[in-house]
Amino acid sequence: MAPQMANPQELNPLDHLLFKGDEHVVARSTIMAIMVMDRVPEWARVVTAFERATRLHARLRERVVSPLLPLGAPRWVGDPDFDLDYHLRRMALPGPGTMRQLLDTCGPLALAPLDRLRPLWEATLVEGLQGGRAAMLLKTHHAVTDGLGGVEMLGALLDLSADAERPMPPVPVPVDMTPGDLTKQMLRGLPAGMARSAERLAPSWRDLAGSVGRSGRMAGDAMRSLAELRSMLGTPPCEPSPLLRQRSLRRRMVALEVPLAQMRGAAKAAGGTVNDAYLSALGGALRRYHDELGVPVAAVPAAVPVSLRQGDEPAASNQWTGVRLALPTDSPDPAERMRAVHAAMAEARDGASNSMMGAISSLMTKLPGALLAEMASATATTDVQASNIPGAGVPLFLAGAEVTAIHGCGPVPGQAMMAVMMSYRGRCFVTINYDPASVTDGELFERCVQEGFAEVCALGTPAGGTPGGTPTAQPATTSRKAAPSTKAAPSTKATKATTRKAAPTPTTPTKATKATKATKATKGAKGAKKAAPVTPATTTATRLRRTNPRKP
Repeated sequence: MAPQMANPQELNPLDHLLFKGDEHVVARSTIMAIMVMDRVPEWARVVTAFERATRLHARLRERVVSPLLPLGAPRWVGDPDFDLDYHLRRMALPGPGTMRQLLDTCGPLALAPLDRLRPLWEATLVEGLQGGRAAMLLKTHHAVTDGLGGVEMLGALLDLSADAERPMPPVPVPVDMTPGDLTKQMLRGLPAGMARSAERLAPSWRDLAGSVGRSGRMAGDAMRSLAELRSMLGTPPCEPSPLLRQRSLRRRMVALEVPLAQMRGAAKAAGGTVNDAYLSALGGALRRYHDELGVPVAAVPAAVPVSLRQGDEPAASNQWTGVRLALPTDSPDPAERMRAVHAAMAEARDGASNSMMGAISSLMTKLPGALLAEMASATATTDVQASNIPGAGVPLFLAGAEVTAIHGCGPVPGQAMMAVMMSYRGRCFVTINYDPASVTDGELFERCVQEGFAEVCALGTPAGGTPGGTPTAQPATTSRKAAPSTKAAPSTKATKATTRKAAPTPTTPTKATKATKATKATKGAKGAKKAAPVTPATTTATRLRRTNPRKP
């Protein structure tokens, strides 16, 4: 693969907006991939792997140069002073090295700002995980790429075998450009640029005298654009949750993993998609959380990115638009919620256009960073953001160490929580980054998340135990050194609480109607909104072909 040349490239409107939002912590948008490995990789090989990746994806060697005057968008410029050693760090967890400790370490790292004078990424090798394992935390500014683009960039870093050897590509050509240089360049091109803008904006009377049908189409396009603008920035699709209204600068993560086969089976059982199953599980978790605290709600406002990326587009930059929907939380039946989610997503997608996101972003980049942050706080009427990112179905290796799990941590720009589901090797790794001021009972919320996904997985487990075996929603905070004994008692607080409160586990349903009856049967008992107790996973990951990008 030939390296991308590091020629100055203008940030597109969405990239520019994300970069500008970094001026204030409320609007900061850094994303993080948490790759857990079976052992500690050799540091020299890690350095070599990143050297190769930065040559394959020149954006990782580029910094943002902004003009001194507001004459245009900033540029991506190849950094002549690129220093790989600055971007790579090492640390070790104190004993015992649990996943909970790792997640608590990721929170502050994800919130810390990146150096805006350098390429916008950092990588930290974390040693000391239980069982001799390690983790690589790859932190990138959202202006660099989106979720699917990030997966492609990971492909340049990771190998298909432990002893893979790949040639080292040439170094992309850097560009020595300062903010002053860019400003002078823009000033020289200002007359021509103004002429081009005037030409684009000048009305054509001949076009205005066109057919009535064309005018009608123009009016329809305008009405759809206004409707999308109102949908994205105006009144939320439903009332925000009264429990999730507080905001702070603190963050906490909860993570778990579920079998992809069960999520697919659940989607098939309800006539939806894997993304519908994912959103239904989140809705079930929030339903339980609100019911447990005595504040039931019918729905919560949620935002979901829809990828616009085509297969031949480069990984760099963001190619997505956002839609909002009322995430149903009233029905105890996961299949019914899935069908409601499917209908809501179809309606939201119909109102989304590729161009409107860019137009809104272009307008908002003209605002000062402090004002953007204030708007993010004042208009935080969305409780949940949820992203679904498909990954590889085959084992991947970093510097000889096998990657056993990949979690995604997304930003929380003024919302209560950001959920990311990444699929890898037949497992779905779900990570929710939330504001503790919004979700005040973290232990309860974690249990509700496990149960919400467990009930959806149950839909995808027909009689006989396949696909996927026993319905599972395993907390990622547990150690996976070896398959647990079937005689061992559940050890987590969430499992104990479920076992203590829930009614006896019903037999695995073959249809959504059986799951509904099982759920209704438990309503009379204390803790009625519980699903079947969460059980540890014992299945091994299967080798799957790389899936096509799933559009929500």
